[in-house]
Amino acid sequence: MDIISLARQAGFDELVSEDIADVLASHTEELTNEDLQQLTVHSPVEDDDDEEEPQRALTEEEAAAESQ
Repeated sequence: MDIISLARQAGFDELVSEDIADVLASHTEELTNEDLQQLTVHSPVEDDDDEEEPQRALTEEEAAAESQ
């Protein structure tokens, strides 16, 4: 099955092979500094809250209380 057939099945009925060729060709071009800056500005910010906090060791009293 080719790309055009898949695209039409997905509802892109007006898509033509030249559109596919244009998109594929555009991915071979090098990005300019301006392009890279725009990607950096619009990229999602990573959240540092996802980092796990280090686990603390149980004291002897806490370990004894949990084993009962």
